[in-house]
Amino acid sequence: MLKNYTLSLFFGLLCLPFFLSTTKAQNIDVGARVGLQWANVSGFDTLDTKAKFNFTFSAYTLIPLGPVKLNPEILFEGRGFKYDDPGGFFELKQKIGYISIPVFVNYYFLEDQMYIQAGPYVSFMTSAELNISGSLSTLGGDNQDNFNSTDYGLGFGLGFDMGRFDFGFRYMLGLADITSGTNSADNFNRVLNFHVGVKIIKAKSD
Repeated sequence: MLKNYTLSLFFGLLCLPFFLSTTKAQNIDVGARVGLQWANVSGFDTLDTKAKFNFTFSAYTLIPLGPVKLNPEILFEGRGFKYDDPGGFFELKQKIGYISIPVFVNYYFLEDQMYIQAGPYVSFMTSAELNISGSLSTLGGDNQDNFNSTDYGLGFGLGFDMGRFDFGFRYMLGLADITSGTNSADNFNRVLNFHVGVKIIKAKSD
């Protein structure tokens, strides 16, 4: 699975110079964003899980479509959750890596400096690792078999466009059960993200 994602990424990087050259004549913004996010999972009825802190990186474009802009991205992100045993005997950390492709529609107001956005996303799992630490030992390892390879859902956000730079907040609402197995309860990703971005290629009309 990871090999396929690596080949796809490599092919995308090969095509990037051609893509960047064509955008110069098409009034399209191209940029990169870095972010911080707090990820958790809803559905573990027997566990009081806590949000896990993660970093994100993405490449994005802004394509004018009348009064709105289409904002597709390729997002590299970490999700997961934490659980602290009430008795203090152990701490559990579940890490899940994804390559996500959200496609937002941005609506701008206040002289095109503020925008709201909404749209769907699809995510492909690249890794999953469980770590259990306690007073006596440390356990864990790869546990990708416990999770479905794809996730999808909806994203909602608020952002500020300052010309060359932008920043914003998003909430990603997972709609697909991420855990595999017919006997497992339904569990869904919940992610709050803060990001800052820079336009590497900026449309002349901005």
